Amino acid sequence: MKIKYLLTIPLGYLILSLSRKFSLTVFRYNIPLPLDEIIYVSLDILAVLFLVYLYDKYVLKIHW
Repeated sequence: MKIKYLLTIPLGYLILSLSRKFSLTVFRYNIPLPLDEIIYVSLDILAVLFLVYLYDKYVLKIHW
């Protein structure tokens, strides 16, 4: 087994935690309640997709 495939689980956890911290920046601003939750979820999903894309492209060297 290649070592880069063994790193997938810890890096997956790191990707989730980084995306969560990135999307929590929405709550620093005074945005009305339903809108800030929508922005939070949208940023979280986009951050996960972007970080997974970078992981696939540069670490695993596969393309979508």
